[in-house]
Amino acid sequence: MASAENRVENRLELFRPQLLALDDEALAIAASKGLVRRAQKDLQKGAVPQLQHSTESLVWNVDGFTVTLPATGFLEAHCTCPATNVCRHLLAAYLWGRSQLQTPSPEVQSTSPASAAPPSPQLPAYALVDLVKWAGKPTVREALAFLNREPYEIEVAEAIIGRFPQANVTCRYFPATGLTGMLCSCKARQICLHQVATVLAGLRSQGIVLAFPESPSTPNSSQANQASQASKAAATGVIVHTQTLLKRTVAIGLLHLSSTSHEQFVTLSVSAQGAKLPRLALALRSIAAEIDLSLKRDAAADTERLFEQMAHTFALGTALQQTAPSYPVHLAGQAKRHYENIGRLELIGMGAYSWQTQSGYSGLTVLFWDAVAQQWCSWSEARPRFHRGGFDPIQVYYQPGPWEGITHPAEASQSCLCLYNARRNYQGRLSSSRQTAGIPLRPTQPNDWMSVGCCFQDWDALKQHILSTQPVGLTEASPLARFAVIRPHQWGVRHFDPVQQTLTWAVLDRSDRPVILRVRFTSTESAALETLEQLDPVEAGILGIVGAISVEKGTLYCYPIALCRQTHAGQTSILNLQFSQQTTATANSTANSIAQSTANLATELAADSTDESEVSSDNLLVSTNLPLERFMADIQLIAERGDYALDRTSFKALTQQVSHFENIGMTTLANVIRNLTQAPGDQSAQLLKARYLCHLYRQIQATIDPQH
Repeated sequence: MASAENRVENRLELFRPQLLALDDEALAIAASKGLVRRAQKDLQKGAVPQLQHSTESLVWNVDGFTVTLPATGFLEAHCTCPATNVCRHLLAAYLWGRSQLQTPSPEVQSTSPASAAPPSPQLPAYALVDLVKWAGKPTVREALAFLNREPYEIEVAEAIIGRFPQANVTCRYFPATGLTGMLCSCKARQICLHQVATVLAGLRSQGIVLAFPESPSTPNSSQANQASQASKAAATGVIVHTQTLLKRTVAIGLLHLSSTSHEQFVTLSVSAQGAKLPRLALALRSIAAEIDLSLKRDAAADTERLFEQMAHTFALGTALQQTAPSYPVHLAGQAKRHYENIGRLELIGMGAYSWQTQSGYSGLTVLFWDAVAQQWCSWSEARPRFHRGGFDPIQVYYQPGPWEGITHPAEASQSCLCLYNARRNYQGRLSSSRQTAGIPLRPTQPNDWMSVGCCFQDWDALKQHILSTQPVGLTEASPLARFAVIRPHQWGVRHFDPVQQTLTWAVLDRSDRPVILRVRFTSTESAALETLEQLDPVEAGILGIVGAISVEKGTLYCYPIALCRQTHAGQTSILNLQFSQQTTATANSTANSIAQSTANLATELAADSTDESEVSSDNLLVSTNLPLERFMADIQLIAERGDYALDRTSFKALTQQVSHFENIGMTTLANVIRNLTQAPGDQSAQLLKARYLCHLYRQIQATIDPQH
C-alpha cells in the first residue's frame, strides 16, 4: 500500500508546477465559480479521482470519464465527457491532485530547510518579436496603447497577476506554461490585449520596456505619415486659434460680447473635436454655453464663472502647446464614446436621477456600484431639449432597457444585476450596446449598499474623501467621484426657504457634525421635495442617503438622489426621490402621452451629461487670503471691461500687490502681475494666467485647509 501511495506521489511530483499553478480564483476564470464549488462538493462527499498509469500526462478516471492533464498545463487538459468547455470532472481531478501536493509528507518536510522559500516567478526576457509571433502585431499595438492609458497593478505570487481595475479584468501568467497557458477573466476565445498587456506590464516591472520602433518609409507608411502630419498640424492650428480667441475675448471685455463670439467658440469646439482634442472641445463648448446665457440675459449667467473657464482653457492650451506634438492622453482627453469590453460585471443599483446642462441637454442617469473595481458606474440617456417630442425622464425611466434582460431603468436602479459583454468608458459610463445582456439577481438590500466603498457614518472622513477626489490644476475631474452613501446618526431640523425655493435638512453624525441635504424646487424636483417634506425617517426606516456631496465654504452639502431603507421580503432598499410619487400604472400612462415638455428641467447634477463643463467652478471656495480675494476682484473688473480698463490707476494698484505676494511665497503670481503691468500688448494673456493661478491657489488651500 505504501509503495502504491509513493508511486502516486512521485507521478504527481512530476507535474507539481502545473498542479500548483492555478488557485481557486484562477480556476473560476477558466470555468466559473459555480462549477468550481460543485467540483469541491463532489470531493467533500467522498469522490476520489482514480489516477491511471501514463508516462507523458496525468490521467484520471472520474465517474467513468477519462481526464487528461498534459505537461503543457490546464488549458490543454481535456475530458471524454460531452461537455465542450471545462467540466466538473476536470476540475475535480485537478483539485484532488493539487490537494495531494499541498500537504507534503513528513519525510519531505524533514528534508526541506525551514528557511527555504520558493523564488518569485519571473517573466523570460521576451522580445517584441516573440509577442508579435504569439499574439499578432495589431493585438500587441492595442495592448501597448491600453497599457499607456489604463491604471494597472502587477502582483507576483505563484503566478504573475495583472489587474486592470477600470476594465474589470484580471490576467495570470504561469511560468510553467508560458504564454500559451495564460488565463484572462474576459474569457475571450482568442489571445486578448489584456494578456499581452499583462506580459508588457510584467516586463516593465522587471525593467524591460518594449515599444515598436519607427518603421522605415514605404509608400503606405508615407501616406500614413502625411495623414499623421496633417492631423498634428490641425491640432496645432486649433490650439493656436484657441489661445488667440481667448485673448481677444478678454481684450474686448466679457460684458461686451456678441453673438459672433458665441459662434466662434462653437465652431472652434467642432474643430477641436475633429483634431482629436476632446477635452479642449468640451472646454470650448462650455465657454460657448456660458456666453449664450450672458447674451440671453439669463439669470444663470455668471461672468466670474466665464472668466474662470476661459483661464482654465487657456492653461490647458498652454500645456498642450508645451507637449506638442505627442499630446498626452491626460491633456488631450478621451472620447466619451470610446468603450472598453470588460466582459462580466456584477453591479449594485444605487438610484436614478434626471438632469439638465446649460448647453441644452436633458437626461436620465442610473447609478451603480462595482464592488470588484471599487468604483461608481453609470448609464445615461440624453437628448437635446429641442429634440422632437422633448425629453420625458419618467417615460425613459420606465421604457424597456437599457440592456436585454432588464425590464427598464427603474428596475436596474433598484436591483443587483449581472451584465455580460459589458462595455465601459474611462469615466465609468456603461454602453447601451445591443451585445450587452443583463440578469437581475435580486432587489438591492441593506447589506448590498452598506458594502459600498464610499459609505460614511463619520462626516469628517466624508469631507476628507471628497476633498481628496477634487481635481487640482489641469487634472481631469471624475464626474462620479462626488457621489457617496451617508448614514446619519440623527436627523435634525428641516427648513424651506420661500425666497430661494430651497428645502434644507441637517443630518448629523455621532459627533453632531452636520451634512445639509439641499433640494431646490423645480418642475422635476417637486416629487423629491414633497417626499422629503412629508418624510418621517424613523417610521419609514430610512438608514442611508445616496447623493452628490460638495464642500461649500467649509460646509458639507448633499444633493440626495435616493433613500436607503429597511426592507421586507421582495422589496428593494432603494427609493428614488425624483420618481417616488410615480407608480407603474401612472408611468405607463405617462409613456403613452409623450406630449409633456421638459423645457424647464433643472437639477444640480450633470455628472454624465453629454456636454458637461470641463472645469468645476471655484465660486464656492473662498480663500482666507484676503489680498488674493481682492486681487481676483480687481482682475475680474478688468476682464469684464476690457483692455481700456488697464489705466494708470489700475496699474498702480496691481503693482502695489507684487511685493505682498512675493513676501508670502506666491512668487509665480507676483511675476505674472509684474508682466501684466510691464508688458504692453500682452495684458490679456497675463490676465488669464493670473486668474488661473488664483484658481489653483484656491484649490490647493481648500485641499489642505481643514476649514474648507
